[in-house]
Amino acid sequence: LTLRLIKTDLVTVARDVVQELTILHGDRFAIKAPEHLWGMWSTRDLRRAIWNLAENAIKYGGPDTPVVITISGS
Repeated sequence: LTLRLIKTDLVTVARDVVQELTILHGDRFAIKAPEHLWGMWSTRDLRRAIWNLAENAIKYGGPDTPVVITISGS
C-alpha cells in the first residue's frame, strides 16, 4: 500500500464520516474539534481509521450511548 500524503483537514474528514455513519446508525455522533486541523495525511487512511473507531464504539458501547469524536492538536 502506498500512502498518498496530501494537505488534509482532519476535521472535515471526521465530519464526512459522521454524516455517513448517522445515516446508518442514527443521530448518536458528536464531534468536539477546532474549526480546522490541517496536516499532511493520507485522507483514505484517516477516513478508514475514524470509521473503524466509530463503528467499534457503536458495536461495543451501550445502545443509547452517544459517540463523541474528539479532535485536538497544536
